[in-house]
Amino acid sequence: NIYKEALKAYPNNTDILDALGDTLVIMGDHQQAAQILSISIKLSPETGSSKYMNMGQIKQGQESLQYYQKGLQILYTEKDKAQGEEERQSVVERLVSGLSAMAEIYMTDECFDDNAESECGRLLGEALGLDPANTEVLQLMASYKISQQNQEEALKFLNLSKITWINKEPDNMPSYEFRTQTAKLFLELQQWETASEILEFLLEEYDENAEIWYLAGFSQSFYDPEAALECLTKSKELLVKQNCTSSEILSSVDTCLAKVNEILKSQPPINTITTTTTTTT
Repeated sequence: NIYKEALKAYPNNTDILDALGDTLVIMGDHQQAAQILSISIKLSPETGSSKYMNMGQIKQGQESLQYYQKGLQILYTEKDKAQGEEERQSVVERLVSGLSAMAEIYMTDECFDDNAESECGRLLGEALGLDPANTEVLQLMASYKISQQNQEEALKFLNLSKITWINKEPDNMPSYEFRTQTAKLFLELQQWETASEILEFLLEEYDENAEIWYLAGFSQSFYDPEAALECLTKSKELLVKQNCTSSEILSSVDTCLAKVNEILKSQPPINTITTTTTTTT
């Protein structure tokens, strides 16, 4: 409301338009945000990177990429003009965010574009050139390498990403969702115990997530079937308790439970194993 009142007095002030547009994006009112930001772009197309980055977030596909590209162009100019390291670092963070967002579009909405693979690699390389230890970009690069079926490189980048946060205090770690994706990528790379380590941390934070219990059980099924059985049983209990209707996860849990039970049945009971002691005279 403050910004709307200000616009009545200064309808052509692009700073006010950009601030209002940013607020509307945060609020989820993308339609009105796009209208406001479009006015700002028309009034001053060569200044203000945030309006282009917000439009990139709102739009999809090629249209989104075009807005991000223009925003990056302005950001690089802002970087060259930055006064002091703090201001420069702020611009670099926005550049990395924009480059990452474009790379994700090429990995999803525009994955069938003829240049998707090369553009995605270029964008992620550019982002890492600006911030080589960026947690999110390193993990994105791991996903990109997986899409190329380059498992060795994927594991290298995923481990580099993990190193940046694994020993931090919980409040300083990436989001729960991000770390869930980290675990899934390690599972995709068949790094069962590393995935389990991350999933155990997640369960310590919140133990009512049926998917995390399932993923923990799935990973442990490859090296500790008894622990896997406990996790999968807990997952099934939570799915029933939460009235889950997703046939996909229910089927996945049941399939994994059946596999683990078969493994356990094939193992001889402990009390039937005889130990032979050989005495040497």
